[in-house]
Formats: sequence, C-alpha cells, structure tokens
Amino acid sequence: MGLALIIFTLFINICLLPLTLSGEDTDEERRQLMQDMDRVEKIFAGYPVRIKKEKETHIRAHRKIIGSRLISYAIYVAYFIVLYRVFKTGIKGEDFNLLYSFVRQPEIPVQTNFLGLLELTVPSPLFNAASAILTVPAELLGIMFSDLPATREDWMTVVFAPIAAFFITYRVPAGQELYFTVSLIFIIVVMITREVVKIFVRRNRAAG
Repeated sequence: MGLALIIFTLFINICLLPLTLSGEDTDEERRQLMQDMDRVEKIFAGYPVRIKKEKETHIRAHRKIIGSRLISYAIYVAYFIVLYRVFKTGIKGEDFNLLYSFVRQPEIPVQTNFLGLLELTVPSPLFNAASAILTVPAELLGIMFSDLPATREDWMTVVFAPIAAFFITYRVPAGQELYFTVSLIFIIVVMITREVVKIFVRRNRAAG
C-alpha cells in the first residue's frame, strides 16, 4: 500500500505540475501586487478616495492571482478529505461497497505496514514532525530562487510553516502524511531542476 501510494502521489503531482509552476509565478505576482499597493499608499497619502480607486485598478489587473489560489486550495482540500477517508476507513474494508463494479474487491486485510516502519492507517507523530520540518528547505529554496527580494512575511513563513504543518496534520493517518511528504519532495526537486535549467540557459546565452 505504501509503494502504491508513492506511485499515485508522483502521478498526481506530475499531472498537476502545470498548476504548481503557475502557482510559483502567481506568488511572485502577488508580492509584486503588494509592493504596488504600498507604493499607491505612499504616493497618494492623504487622498483615501484616490488610494481606493488605484488599488481597485491594480487588483483588476491581477485577477488571475485569486483564481489560481482558489483552484489550488480546492484541489488540496479535496485530496485532504479523500485521503483521510481512504486511510481512516476505506482500506480497512468499510468502504469497499463504494468501489465501481469493474474494480476487483481487494483482499482483506490490505497490507498497510510500509517497510515495517510505518503503519499507514494510524497517526505517527514522529513521521509527522519529520514531514513538517521538510517544509523549511522548501520555503528557503523558494526564497533563494525567487527573482524578488525576500520580505518579512517570507521569513515568517519559514519559521511558522513547519509548526502549522505539524499541528494541522497531527491526527491524520500516516498514509496521508506520506502523501504530503512525497509531494513536498517532488516540489523541492522541481524547484532545483527549474533553477538548474535557468542557469544552464543563461550560460548558453552568455556564451552565444
């Protein structure tokens, strides 16, 4: 079951790769929007009506930020709910009646012990903590590879993201945490690969 979950996670992340890359571009655009908002408040200080009008203009010009965020959140919430149901009751046989008629009924019990170290159907605080800590290098790489200077909010995210991740997923089954961990590693690999490709392209252009 653990191996199947890893393969499934990689497949899903590859399918969602365009949305992931779009989300990175959206993050940069969001930070640019916040800088524009600060600039508007400084330029038109003392003119609240003009500030409101200018802010509305900037927001309309960056509408895709909101749309992309909503789509990303909807997908992650859907996976969170589905995986929780799968590992909480599904693979124990309680939901086998919900399978399509053309799907063969799995044998009970399903093997849910991964490598003899992790029981996928119950929470694992130690594995949860390790997964939460993994968000730190992911956030740091995002800051390092960004074309925009790091903000105070970015550094706060590095500090508080692992804490939030730990407590939000503290009681979820370890199988669900395995999905998050593999997804996070996939994102880190994508960010590093993307940066290596950028460096290679810049060097080729300079040499040319």
